[in-house]
Amino acid sequence: MGNLTTKVDGVLSPIEVNAQQIYVVVGFGVNNPAAYRDGISYLSTDPGHAFLYTVRNNKVTRIFSFGPLTHGDFLNTPGTPDYGMDYPTRLFKVPVSATQMDSVEATVDVYRKQVIEGAMLYRGISNDTCAETARQILTESGVDTPNGTGPVSAEKQLPLQPNIAGGEMPRVKSNSGSLNIPAVGIGPWKMPAQTVSFPYPTVEGGRLPDASMKDVTVRAPSIDAVNPYKWYDEFKRSGKYQEAALEAKRIDFWIHNKRQGKPDPAAEKWGG
Repeated sequence: MGNLTTKVDGVLSPIEVNAQQIYVVVGFGVNNPAAYRDGISYLSTDPGHAFLYTVRNNKVTRIFSFGPLTHGDFLNTPGTPDYGMDYPTRLFKVPVSATQMDSVEATVDVYRKQVIEGAMLYRGISNDTCAETARQILTESGVDTPNGTGPVSAEKQLPLQPNIAGGEMPRVKSNSGSLNIPAVGIGPWKMPAQTVSFPYPTVEGGRLPDASMKDVTVRAPSIDAVNPYKWYDEFKRSGKYQEAALEAKRIDFWIHNKRQGKPDPAAEKWGG
């Protein structure tokens, strides 16, 4: 608040000055280039992570980092709003109005409560995930961000097995350039038995022409979902947001109770 005044019809009236500096930061843990290829995010390589936090006058007021309560468990599992990260993060500063800021903080409080009480589960396959939920909080608060929706999949390498002739052989012998793959689980996907193309045709007797081949990669059908790698790519390409990189050196670096009320760790990156 300030003590400025304005004179109207000879009467001095105070001017209310809102000097608050407010903004939202959307952060990403997207550190494996092999996990995002040709516009597809491969959860089996690295699901990535997305989170957000709010800042008023350089003080962090809220953090929402949605993830599975148990690291590595991504299917219909209890979650936590304080998913820890101890790896490099990429941050984008999102300007917001005072009304939007109030809404983001209130919505974060609601979502944190739901997750902590178990009313909201982390579901890697049905898009109840870190990126989707962070974006939903912003959308519900009237904050426009990139869409972040794109195909996600998973892949798994199946070992080739020796046949009676002594050569390396797929699970089912074939001379037609294709393989019959038995039912297999790939992360949250449960894939039925299928026939897939094989990169090298087999030869007479079932031997492979390339003796160095030890496995074959099977990919799950993709589904569309908001995901960290796609959302980060769209933030980056938009050129609309100030960007910073920050190393999280402790697993609790981005935990709400550890960071709330303290200075924005990226303040110097923003030039503030």
